[in-house]
Amino acid sequence: MLTILLQIPEKERLRVKEVTADLSDTMAVIVHTAFPNAILTLDCFHIMKRCIDGVEEIRLRYRREAQAEQRRLEPEHRRRLKRYAARRRCYRKKHPKNYKGKTRGRKPLRKNERFRPPALSNGDTRNELLKRSRYALTQTPDKWSERQNARMNTLFQLYPKLKEAYDITNRLRAIFRSPTLDRETAKVKFREWYKDVSKCSLREKKAARDAVRSREDEILNYFIDHSTNAGAESFNSKIKGFRAQLRGVSDLPFFMFRLCTIFG
Repeated sequence: MLTILLQIPEKERLRVKEVTADLSDTMAVIVHTAFPNAILTLDCFHIMKRCIDGVEEIRLRYRREAQAEQRRLEPEHRRRLKRYAARRRCYRKKHPKNYKGKTRGRKPLRKNERFRPPALSNGDTRNELLKRSRYALTQTPDKWSERQNARMNTLFQLYPKLKEAYDITNRLRAIFRSPTLDRETAKVKFREWYKDVSKCSLREKKAARDAVRSREDEILNYFIDHSTNAGAESFNSKIKGFRAQLRGVSDLPFFMFRLCTIFG
């Protein structure tokens, strides 16, 4: 990429004032080399994705624990069915008349009855709860539906650490969404956010904090003009979708011609 960018006349490259990019160190080197007069702004969406990934790691850790607990309960369920079947056979032998045509009492268990993990108040099992809350954890509470709201309340009651990580992520999101912050006031807000993260014991959130702190100056450039590379990311997504429809590219010049014709 750097070789291609350097083919642009130097006079044109010196006119570039700002470049938005992700957290890639390679991209930072390319920008500083090809556009020496431009300031590098790290896209806020990539910063938020880094923090949301930390919440996702915590959710996956809890889900693995729930799956292990479910696997532990399945053998106990099968043993319970075997004990029930043995007691039932014994009762039939001792009381053949009482057993014949019996309609009262508890409904008998089937020998091949499927194992059903204990359900929570909203009807989900722990594994289902953690699985179905993935998308809601990436959103703010005002975008939750009524059903999602009930599910997330149950989730946060069972896993308070997950709620703590989610609240920390939302506090960082609120900093980026504030329309009144400039570079200096945003820096103060980031210092407060660092202190909030330091109080928690979640290594995933501290790793995200360290990633933000290491590139703080470039992140704070966002509050100058609130620039993002959302347009470039959207265009890149369209190109990937177009390439997927072709099942690959064999003739690169013709592919580039089609891109310029369709999207140009």
